[in-house]
Amino acid sequence: MSKNVLHVVLESIAVEQEEFGVRLMSYSGRGMGGQRCLAITGIGVGCLLSCVVQEMVGFKGDHFTLAEGLSALRTDSLGQGTVMYFPGTEFSMEDERAYKAGRARRMGEG
Repeated sequence: MSKNVLHVVLESIAVEQEEFGVRLMSYSGRGMGGQRCLAITGIGVGCLLSCVVQEMVGFKGDHFTLAEGLSALRTDSLGQGTVMYFPGTEFSMEDERAYKAGRARRMGEG
């Protein structure tokens, strides 16, 4: 799967913040009929938006597409935290496995 601009920005934030428990995941939210999309957890909405603004400084990508992707933001409670997910931004279980493998390499776990 080719990454869209929202995927690239959120992955960059997750990598920068992973020591604080921020993670990307494949998620199927309410009313999605089992379809999976890009999601991020371990970070609050305000902090995420602050990080997105910081990422946009000097960003050469498509700002409209990024804003459009962010406008799809939905949240669900995971009991002890919140997951923010973006219907329409594909992120399959295979994408999640690849992300986790990269995370393990960065953390020296694999």
